[in-house]
Amino acid sequence: MLAVILLGVFCLSVSLLNLSLATIDIHLVVLFIFTVAVGSRITIQIPRFKSYISASETFIFLALLLYAGEFAVILAAAEAFATS
Repeated sequence: MLAVILLGVFCLSVSLLNLSLATIDIHLVVLFIFTVAVGSRITIQIPRFKSYISASETFIFLALLLYAGEFAVILAAAEAFATS
């Protein structure tokens, strides 16, 4: 468990160091707030399976596609912290 925590802190640190502040806009801020505040509370059932996926995972993937991987890592860490 300690190795996973250290690896997560390392990935978050690398993402924060490589962050491009020029790409931050109002859409990213809204996506960030919505993901942390609401995304983990909404679950969607996958058709023909008994498993569920939270909406926050979809929003993190959207951040990965629209912005860079650094923003997705930071968003995932913030969402995991807020959920826990």
